[in-house]
Amino acid sequence: MVFILSGILDLLFCFVICTRRFVKPKMELDFGFWKSTMKVALPIGMLSIFGLIYTSIDTVMLSMMKGDAVVGWYNAAYNLVLGFKPIPHLFMNALFPLMAGYHASSTDLLKIVYEKSFKYLFIMGLPIAVGITLLADRFILLFYGQQFHHSIPALQILSWDVLLFFSYFCMAFVLVSLNKQNRMAAIAGCAALVNIVLNLVLIPSFSYVGAAIATIITETLLIALFFSIISKSFYKLPVGKILIKPSIASLIMGVVIYQFMEFNLILVIILAASLYCLVLYLTRAFSDDDLQLFKQILGR
Repeated sequence: MVFILSGILDLLFCFVICTRRFVKPKMELDFGFWKSTMKVALPIGMLSIFGLIYTSIDTVMLSMMKGDAVVGWYNAAYNLVLGFKPIPHLFMNALFPLMAGYHASSTDLLKIVYEKSFKYLFIMGLPIAVGITLLADRFILLFYGQQFHHSIPALQILSWDVLLFFSYFCMAFVLVSLNKQNRMAAIAGCAALVNIVLNLVLIPSFSYVGAAIATIITETLLIALFFSIISKSFYKLPVGKILIKPSIASLIMGVVIYQFMEFNLILVIILAASLYCLVLYLTRAFSDDDLQLFKQILGR
C-alpha cells in the first residue's frame, strides 16, 4: 500500500510539473504511438520481471527445501545488502539524460560518461563489499542479535552483490542508451534460468549459503555478458586502469579494519572510510575531468 500511495503521489507531482512547465495533456487515441512505445518498453518490462525472478526465487526455493528458519537467516543478510542498492539507481538516474543526449550527439562523450560512471560506482561499491565482509558478524549482532549468527556467512558472500549490482546497473543504463533493450531482456531471461538451476544444485548441499553463492554467480554472469555486448558494439572499458587504485585503497582499508575490528564499530567505519578516501587522494584516483563531471551531476 505504501508503494502504491507513493507511486500515485509521484504521478500527480509529475503531472502538475509537466502541465505547468511544458504542455497541457489532452485525451487522444494514438495507436501508432502505442505501438512504438510498447516496442521500446516491453523489453525493459521483461528485464524487470526476469530481474525480480532471479532476485526472489532463491527465497521461495529455500522455503520449499529448507524451511522458514533458514529463509529468515538468509533474508536477514540480504536485507542489509538491499539497503545499498538505491545508490546506483540515484546516481545513474542523474547521469542518464547526459548519456541519452550524448548517444545522439557525441559518441566520444558517451564513452567518457560510461567510463567515469563505472569508475565512480566501483569506487563506491568496492569498500562497501570489503567492509561488510570483514565486519559481517558485527553488523548481524547490531541489527538482529546473537540469535541470527547463522546469517553471518551469507552476509559475507552477499556483500559482494553490492559491488556487482553497482557495476551491473551502470552497464544496464549504457545498454538502454544504446537501444539494446532486446538483448538485455534475453540475457536477463537466461540469467533467471541459470539462477534457478544453481539454486536447485546448491541449496540441497549448502542451504542458504548455496543460495548466496548462486546470487553472486548470476550477477557475475550478467555483468560479463553486458560487458561483452558493450565492448563489441560500442566501447571496451580499460578495466585494469579503472580498478587498480580503488583496489589498492580497499586492500589497505581492509588491513586496517582487520587490525581494529574489535574496537567501537562506528569508529572503525569512520577510520576505514577516511583512510580509503585518503589513499584515493594520494594515488590521484580523481582527475580534473572527474571534478567537472561531478559538477554537472550535482547541477542536475
